[in-house]
Amino acid sequence: MSRPDDRTSELREVYVRSLIRGQLRRGLIVSAVVAGGLAVVPLLFAFAPALWTVTVFGVGLVWVVLGVAVYPVVLLAGWMYVWRTERGEREFVELVEQS
Repeated sequence: MSRPDDRTSELREVYVRSLIRGQLRRGLIVSAVVAGGLAVVPLLFAFAPALWTVTVFGVGLVWVVLGVAVYPVVLLAGWMYVWRTERGEREFVELVEQS
């Protein structure tokens, strides 16, 4: 016969594995979206050579996109990942405290 402590620790292990899988899944999704988005930029300039001649404030559009526009997208993706992961951890703590 199993003791209540054994069942509780087994349940917590299941919760922890679920939490880790969720974090891994979110991390892979964010990485794939960011990498996919960044992979499109060189393809865009390769298939639309006219964009190489466009300038923004005297700087080529390609440099503006690669040197400036990419960073807010990466920071936003990171912020969203951290926000969602922390929310998941809070839900996990509430779930463990209830059991």
